[in-house]
Amino acid sequence: MSNLPPKIPEGEEVVRALELLDRRTEGELEKETREELKALIGIYPSEAQAMAWKQALKRSRKGSDS
Repeated sequence: MSNLPPKIPEGEEVVRALELLDRRTEGELEKETREELKALIGIYPSEAQAMAWKQALKRSRKGSDS
């Protein structure tokens, strides 16, 4: 399992991707929301991937804010 999703969102899209990844860690998303997440990060992740990618994106955001 990769530490980051195949596509890394930029700008405000990162915030939305983090929101959707957080929701994905809690279960399945509705079709429209699932498609939005796929558009943002390139794939619809498993719950475990969503958890890992959410943490990795948060860390990469903190690193880029420095």
